[in-house]
Amino acid sequence: MATLLTARNLEKSFPSNMLFEGVGVHIESGERLGMIGPNGA
Repeated sequence: MATLLTARNLEKSFPSNMLFEGVGVHIESGERLGMIGPNGA
């Protein structure tokens, strides 16, 4: 399968809150990915 997306060491923060750090994603052709937060959004 062909790689569609590769992302490494992602991070997101706000001044008073680190949301995530060191996250990686690797998506191959034909795969599906869904991300849902604690509030369902």
